[in-house]
Amino acid sequence: MFDHIIRVSEEDLKLYIYRAYNCGRQELFTSVDLPKLNIESDKAIFQDFSQQLGENILLDSPIARKILGI
Repeated sequence: MFDHIIRVSEEDLKLYIYRAYNCGRQELFTSVDLPKLNIESDKAIFQDFSQQLGENILLDSPIARKILGI
């Protein structure tokens, strides 16, 4: 079993998702470039990015997949 850790790098303009195992080991699951946007004018881009991020985390979680029947 593992949890997820999310880190945002201002320097790289990237969001990183790590798997964090009970033993303390961390493994990079994925990284994505943060979109450059203005939330007021680019709401659709923000919504798409947020949805994709949430889906990545849920699909990588065995417990979430079990609960959601995925």
